[in-house]
Amino acid sequence: MSNQPTEEEWRGILEPFDGWNRRALLGIFALFGIPPTLLDIGSGTGAMVQFARSFGIQAVGVDQIAQKPPDVRTDLATPLDLGKQFAYVLCLEVAEHIPEMYVETFVGNIARHVIEGGLLIFSAASPGQAGNGHVNLQGADYWRTMFWGRKLLYREDMTIKLKLAWQLIPMPMMWLAANCQIFSKPVQETTV
Repeated sequence: MSNQPTEEEWRGILEPFDGWNRRALLGIFALFGIPPTLLDIGSGTGAMVQFARSFGIQAVGVDQIAQKPPDVRTDLATPLDLGKQFAYVLCLEVAEHIPEMYVETFVGNIARHVIEGGLLIFSAASPGQAGNGHVNLQGADYWRTMFWGRKLLYREDMTIKLKLAWQLIPMPMMWLAANCQIFSKPVQETTV
């Protein structure tokens, strides 16, 4: 018998946070601008994806409980290639749900979808953080090393700005500000 919540139970756990997730996304847009494209890996109920679409952003959500296309229902620990890249990739409080034996695949899935010049907005529960289904609690340095190996550069300047902005939103999800990290994918120089 599994301890994992059913799809309906996950929705029940996540839905009360939908309004706060939209506010968190507004913080990202206020700081870094409104992107043309956005991918939310671990999109849950899809609240952030739907909100992004209301701004005219081509947004896609990926989650085991994704409901309908263009969102993608998949196990996030398995290989994923959507065939395109995105200006912003979000992965918020998802990595701690991925068993460590699948982290290489999971991180590769994320990095593969960030366009050159794009941003990864990432957060993962830290060691000791309680929560439903947490099986892989790692420190920030662990994730920085994993993304560095995929040519995603940690942006301390942008991370500090987002931490401060999210601290100004009086939301119950204080772990977002504590755990967030921003990464950028540099534009490759072409030789002529």
